[in-house]
Amino acid sequence: LEVSETSVVSAGDCRILAEIPGRRESMVICGCGHVAQNVLRLAKIIGFAVTVIDDRPEFADEARRIGADRVICDSFTHALKQIPGDTETFFVIMTRGHRYDMDCLKETIEKPHAYLGMMGSRGRCAAVKAELNRQGAKETLINELHAPIGLSIGAETPEEIAVSVIAEVIAVLHADKRKENIQPEEILSAACDGKRKVMAVITERN
Repeated sequence: LEVSETSVVSAGDCRILAEIPGRRESMVICGCGHVAQNVLRLAKIIGFAVTVIDDRPEFADEARRIGADRVICDSFTHALKQIPGDTETFFVIMTRGHRYDMDCLKETIEKPHAYLGMMGSRGRCAAVKAELNRQGAKETLINELHAPIGLSIGAETPEEIAVSVIAEVIAVLHADKRKENIQPEEILSAACDGKRKVMAVITERN
């Protein structure tokens, strides 16, 4: 069986709760300007596997120097086509212009993700959301977009803005983990039927 996330899967006549222990959350940062560089530093400190995308070689080199796990020096559109996304992927869009923001959003908004955020002024973010709506993006997906990105803490410097972004990411991360602590309905009903049960966790397979 191939399992990409915690779920109940079928194997023959059996239904199995499959969990993936110790998996690292991943962050994909689009752009590597001053704020993004600080987001990269903080994301690495808290344990994310970080991919940085920037089409400018000098900025891609800076991401490598800081310690990104993966750097893609290519157009945002082409690079994001290489990243499928999943329920543990955090997309952080911090490009240098409206055009590139739209390129990133068009490639990411329908991908599976834990978080999708875009940096920008309220006016710029409103314009981007209106454009996504005009192009037919689902309203539910637009409403889930964190834009402007980051918690409202009065941040001004690149370092402070990066802190606000990572704080929001942590809030989303912990909210998702609290949801994961709710046991599937099948397990809860089995535990309450009065019969003795054994739960087995496979930690290693030969």
